[in-house]
Amino acid sequence: MSGMTVIRDYEGKIILDETNDQLIIKDGNGKVLYTFGKHAVSDGDFDQFKAFVAGQVKALEDGKLNLDAFNAYKTANDKKVSDVEAGAVKTSTFNSYKSSNDGRVSSLETNSATKSELNTYKSTNDTRVKNVEDNYTKTTDFNTYKTNTDKKFFAQTTANVTSNNTTVDVTAANRIKLAQTAATTIATLTGQDGQRLTLIFTNANTTIAHGASIKLKGATNYVGAADETLVLENVGGVWQEVARSANHA
Repeated sequence: MSGMTVIRDYEGKIILDETNDQLIIKDGNGKVLYTFGKHAVSDGDFDQFKAFVAGQVKALEDGKLNLDAFNAYKTANDKKVSDVEAGAVKTSTFNSYKSSNDGRVSSLETNSATKSELNTYKSTNDTRVKNVEDNYTKTTDFNTYKTNTDKKFFAQTTANVTSNNTTVDVTAANRIKLAQTAATTIATLTGQDGQRLTLIFTNANTTIAHGASIKLKGATNYVGAADETLVLENVGGVWQEVARSANHA
């Protein structure tokens, strides 16, 4: 071998050094791995070996290029990485927002629970409410019925009439004793539809007038006398004569 050949890796470290008729092979850290003397190998073998090692060196150089390409790729993608990191910041911000609003969410959940309890309470009390409504309706119906039928039922009471008025209210009685102190003509009897009334005369001072609201037999006035009776019935607001009697000699 003649001349001098030095082969370095991509970092500039000597890995193959051909000097002074010797061949020295080192690792990547410069440590000597093999040393061949002048007559250890032939020129042809040495050249072949050198070519092989040169290929490996080329691969290392290509690896460096690949590393450069990776660094270029990483630089080009830094913004994307930054966006991802920004997204993480946004997620953190959202979590912070969520945490600060947990109280409101909890309040809503509590109100929801309260509403649920209210619905449960309402459901369990529906029957009671329905009963109250039914009873109210029944009471209303009863009162209506009572009002409509009151006129058909009258207390068995007797009223004494001594005033000399021409209008007498007989709504609360089914019998009246007429004892006027002076001659009196009664033209109006205030009562209710369906009411039956017995007039009991105690003297001859009272006359019942035939007219629009009192219809008497023969369309004539009835002049009473002691121990006489006159029975009338209210039909649609008009008193109709039912019977009369004279219970004296």
